Amino acid sequence: MSRARLGVMVVAVFSGLIVFVSTASAKIAFEWRVGGKALAAGEQQTFTASAESTFDLKTTVVGFVTLLLATKLKFEPGAKIIGGKPGTAEQTVVFEGVTVDKPTGCEIESLSNPVVGTVRTQPLKTEIVEGEISHEPLILITPKTGTIFSETRFLGASCALKGIVGTTTGNLLADPLPHLAEILAGLADFEASQGNEYLLATGEVAKAGLVFAGNAATIGGKALLTLTSDEKFGLF
Repeated sequence: MSRARLGVMVVAVFSGLIVFVSTASAKIAFEWRVGGKALAAGEQQTFTASAESTFDLKTTVVGFVTLLLATKLKFEPGAKIIGGKPGTAEQTVVFEGVTVDKPTGCEIESLSNPVVGTVRTQPLKTEIVEGEISHEPLILITPKTGTIFSETRFLGASCALKGIVGTTTGNLLADPLPHLAEILAGLADFEASQGNEYLLATGEVAKAGLVFAGNAATIGGKALLTLTSDEKFGLF
């Protein structure tokens, strides 16, 4: 077993990444709104995504500073937002054009169904939460079941990480822009909110965090989100 995989197992078992620290009073509705009204509990709308910037994942793998870059992003067919309180969503994310900027000489692929330069997540769940400081709605993204976002393997004859499997676990936040507005196409910004505390609809306060190959990681980038119905929508 590689040290990277062992490190992930230790993190997942002993620390987790969601630690409830208090309760607070909510200031948002935790709802999707579509066409001027709240999306009713159980009501669904399919949606799509595309990259509005290069995505980057920064971490350390067995002592090596690691930087992954992705130029394209999409959802697999069937991605949907779901009404209720809190509003949720389900999607599987595919990053394409993924390169390993650091360390040099490396490539990467997902497990299973490996394709070099493509990283596919496990099915994910999105939940509307509230920023503990900003009191604006945020997007919380977690694995739909279990703890694993994705498993990726490093390749390359000269790659210092050749054969290492990096498992991504935890959760992460994205900031939906603009705030509290219905629009045809909105941005999900993964830069500013990572590692921040957030408030769940139940009142608990928790802290976001992402781990890749046993070490804390951050994801940067912006995704464009649209409903396939071409209706205006937003988080409130």
